Amino acid sequence: MPITDKQRIQRRKSLGSSDLAAVVGVDPYKTAHDVYLSKVYGSTDIKSEAMDHGTFLEDGIIAYAEQSVGTMTRNQKRRVSGSPIVCNIDAIVNNTGNPVEVKTAGLLSQFAPTDQWGEAGSSEVPHHVNIQCHGHMLALTEDVGSMAEHPDHCHVPAFIGGRGIVLFVVPFDREIAQLIIDKAEAFWMDHVMCEVPPTDTSASMSALKRIVRVPNKIVAGNQDVDDWWTERLQVKSEEKEFKEAAESLQAKVIAFMGDAEAIEMPDGTWVTYFEAMRTTVDSKALKAAHPDIYEQFSNTKPSRTMRIKSVKAVQKMKMLLTQEQSV
Repeated sequence: MPITDKQRIQRRKSLGSSDLAAVVGVDPYKTAHDVYLSKVYGSTDIKSEAMDHGTFLEDGIIAYAEQSVGTMTRNQKRRVSGSPIVCNIDAIVNNTGNPVEVKTAGLLSQFAPTDQWGEAGSSEVPHHVNIQCHGHMLALTEDVGSMAEHPDHCHVPAFIGGRGIVLFVVPFDREIAQLIIDKAEAFWMDHVMCEVPPTDTSASMSALKRIVRVPNKIVAGNQDVDDWWTERLQVKSEEKEFKEAAESLQAKVIAFMGDAEAIEMPDGTWVTYFEAMRTTVDSKALKAAHPDIYEQFSNTKPSRTMRIKSVKAVQKMKMLLTQEQSV
């Protein structure tokens, strides 16, 4: 289920079940540093076609699971007592109180690897899903300190490409639950509350691009930043040299082909240079000839490009910013 603007603001004040795997260190999609950035600065949502498909399929997956598990109450929010963890649970089974976490996998890409999803009825789910399930179970535990009166398991109905809807059951594991509590509390107190980023993981470019930034805010750099930027310029220069060298070697191989389309190498492999057709749209011509159609199908997205500004350019920008602030 997509989150609302209100839920997005609230998520900055707590750790959601989808954050826990990254905090524990088993999330393949984001790091603990990514979670830190989203809590301290806020971040824009990730949107994808696969996520949209998953949202539309969720009601059907729940309805399918209810046939085997029983009726459910949808979209329940619960807090893990005495911790920063707040979970938005997809559903809770009415007659047992066990949570439900709906998943989709391999809908638009290659089918989900079999080593991540086991047989129907088993507890073999990806590690990050297991952690998320335990977050839900902790949120429904009466006394987290003693782990008393906890749910027996979390149901995971998953729509998997090539397999359809498969039902999994993740049993409550006390050691995993305690690990989550310890890691979450330490992460929240040592990093989020103190605004000190974790040093054992790096932020992904995806997370860095989604930070909600303050317009015209400028921070002072230090020697570390200067060293990183200098090293980046060196790497970019070397990258250009390697690219030029690769293109030169490729040209030699193509020249060797003459008028052929492929070379059979000594080891039996082929190096091919086949023609392929590619269709493009001349956007400039389309806009001139059919501006209404161009406008209808245009999609404008914000983007950021890192550049170095000269001292003269910086002085001019500072002057303009001062003028804007004085207005």
